[in-house]
Amino acid sequence: MTVFVTGWFKSFIAALPVGLTIMTVMSMTVKPKIETFLKS
Repeated sequence: MTVFVTGWFKSFIAALPVGLTIMTVMSMTVKPKIETFLKS
């Protein structure tokens, strides 16, 4: 069980910066498109 938790934790820490980067890029690019779509 501890091996599983350790592996999960390591993969989570490794994926966190990637996820944050993708989230930031998405909010920068997708949000304006959605707002213009809703206004029209």
